[in-house]
Amino acid sequence: MFVRPRYAIATILLLLAETGIALFLRDPLIRPHVGDSLAVTLVYCGLRAGTRARVRPAVTIALIVATMIEIGQRFGAVDRLGFGTWPIARVVLGTGFDPWDFSAYAAGGALVLVVETVRRAGITPGPAPAGSACRRGRSAPLPARPTPRDAGDARAASRASPPQSRH
Repeated sequence: MFVRPRYAIATILLLLAETGIALFLRDPLIRPHVGDSLAVTLVYCGLRAGTRARVRPAVTIALIVATMIEIGQRFGAVDRLGFGTWPIARVVLGTGFDPWDFSAYAAGGALVLVVETVRRAGITPGPAPAGSACRRGRSAPLPARPTPRDAGDARAASRASPPQSRH
């Protein structure tokens, strides 16, 4: 079975976060908007954890899933499918349509793309090491690395006798 451990761990952590948001928050910002953005990242991480899907197709699928669930909310899919008495189904699939949720889904998809781009580029937070330009998209070229011919091969130099003068 194919599993990407980092994405599997991220999926579990996002599931716990989403569960906490759904059970304990009743505010006008975090639950409706941040929770919906995280839902897209949850589906994305789940796809990446258990499939060989690449970044963009996985984001696209996650956005399609979120969009289909939201459209299902518009038409009362939970009740029509007979899941209306199941509390877990009402929480997972939702029961209230809000067109602003589409913006939250788009923000979640954009966040995933930014995080994946930064991660793949090897950019880390914090200041760049001393003496170097940015890690990627360098504004100034880094000094050329010395070649063995320029700097001398350290291993060969340590084995060789001291250089003799040529007179």
